[in-house]
Amino acid sequence: MSQRKTLILLFVTIFVDLIGFGMITPIMPSLVKTYQASAWELGWVMTGFAIGQTLMAPVWGSLSDRLGRKPVIIATLFLGAVFQVLTPLHHNLGWLLAMRFLAGASMANVSVAAAFISDITPPEKRSASMALIGVAFGMGFIFGAPLGSLFSAWGDIFSPFYWAAAITALNAAAAIFVLPEPQIAEAERERRRNAERQSTWSMLRHKPTARMARIYFFFSMAIVTLEVVFVFHMREHFNYDQTKVGYVLAGMGVIMAAVQGGLVRVISHRVGDGPMTVTGLVLVMIGLFLLPFAPSVALLWVPISFGAVGRALCQPGMMAINSRGVTPDRQGAAMGVFQSAGSMARVIAPSAGGWLYDHLGYHSPFLFGSGLVAMALLDWFITRPPEPAPSPSTEQS
Repeated sequence: MSQRKTLILLFVTIFVDLIGFGMITPIMPSLVKTYQASAWELGWVMTGFAIGQTLMAPVWGSLSDRLGRKPVIIATLFLGAVFQVLTPLHHNLGWLLAMRFLAGASMANVSVAAAFISDITPPEKRSASMALIGVAFGMGFIFGAPLGSLFSAWGDIFSPFYWAAAITALNAAAAIFVLPEPQIAEAERERRRNAERQSTWSMLRHKPTARMARIYFFFSMAIVTLEVVFVFHMREHFNYDQTKVGYVLAGMGVIMAAVQGGLVRVISHRVGDGPMTVTGLVLVMIGLFLLPFAPSVALLWVPISFGAVGRALCQPGMMAINSRGVTPDRQGAAMGVFQSAGSMARVIAPSAGGWLYDHLGYHSPFLFGSGLVAMALLDWFITRPPEPAPSPSTEQS
């Protein structure tokens, strides 16, 4: 099967998976509010999902290095469907937190998808291919966020969980028949199976991986802080309900998908992944700083656009640079640690963002996020992430 067709099939699998994820995101604040919970408690519910991802992303990535990408992707999809459908069985915060933790653990498969892309894409084209994951995220929110809001309006607040579970299960079943395993040399496949087992977390001692994981952590802290308080900000300052907020999130997804689907390939080719990533981080920093000062929804789209374009540029760049820092047999582990850093940010940032919003005012979470991106930029320039690709002998499978 050609590389292009394989990438298309992988993209469709990720996209459908993220529709289910996108359906849940806009309803979480309203769901938690039904238990008379605060923004701080909402943060802890979102933290449960992130803890599961933090713990399991490196594990799934390492398993895919040994067992193959396809079986791990299918297993995580089926497990995710199970925990989505179990979520509405009991209506209390403790059960919701437990189910979100298990759903996060089972659905921490972006690292496997990124390793899949690394298997089939040459280093010089990797950022453009990694952008497909970002496009899938953006389109997942374009379709998922409005669907989640509509299903909750037509049924009840738990309806999106059933729909998300059904979509995810069908996606897993389809992947069994249509998603190929990356084509690598049989000798390399056998070597991966028989390789000496290494601790998943040993990748943190690998300087290029640790560097990119740290930068991605700061970036993700800022983005998650925005995600946690954005719904409250729109509701309290612009009187937006969950449906309208879902449309705003979909608009952000359109911008990100447009940039990653069309511009990333051109910019990466012309200036390189490093400058592209730095530009994206600067745009995100500016957007977060300006967002709480927007006096109207029309003007709010200026910082939102800055942030969306910035995210679209820097995420595939960081992933491509991270993938080029390791040998082919450790792609899954390296991507797992990278994703785990982002998930760890989701453990800390929701409670921090909710607390800042409740106690220090609505400006504070956005300014805090802008400062975190500034820290990522400082780390970037001090530690100088490696831009050149390794020699071909270390990149070929």
